[in-house]
Amino acid sequence: MAMQDSNPERRNLTLSSLSFIAYFYGGGSFKDGSVKFPMLNVSFDNMLFVSIMVWVLLFWFFYRYWQAHYGEFSANYSKEIYNYGGRYYVANYLSKKAGIKLVTYESKGYVLTGLKRENGRLYVSYNYGEGIERDKRTGEIQSYSIKQQGVVELNGVMGSIIKCRIALSCCVVYPSFSNYMVPYILFFMAVIGPFYQIYYKN
Repeated sequence: MAMQDSNPERRNLTLSSLSFIAYFYGGGSFKDGSVKFPMLNVSFDNMLFVSIMVWVLLFWFFYRYWQAHYGEFSANYSKEIYNYGGRYYVANYLSKKAGIKLVTYESKGYVLTGLKRENGRLYVSYNYGEGIERDKRTGEIQSYSIKQQGVVELNGVMGSIIKCRIALSCCVVYPSFSNYMVPYILFFMAVIGPFYQIYYKN
């Protein structure tokens, strides 16, 4: 199976996990209790040894992938969620939670500055600015004098809904989830494959 992936650790773990998934969830079995490679004129009759070797290989690929990419998802995901800091639902949440009115065309007032993530928690940050200057063509805020700064945590029912919305959208639109988390999910599915096969046969 051809797979275009320039990352060797991710490619190895993904392909090996998919092979296990196809075998266990597809009801695979070895005919005559042996593994044969006709093109190489080689056959293996010790299925216990072969099974141990392929499982060791799978866990080795998992270890190498974890070792090479530890912490990368968290770092990249944090950067990706910042793109949602200006969404209207974030602005509405901030206005209601902090009890403030964000500026529209005024020269001073509260300005939404975006999202920030600390210790696994997500916050909405804002400033109170004066002397606000805007781009004449787009109306976007260019500069202002900061008089006050504040943050509001995304919590409670509405905050949790917004966090879920951002997380789901981020997983679909940006690459961190598919690049770093999907191989872990496939590995987990491969590991529980034997239990699924036992349950299915019974």
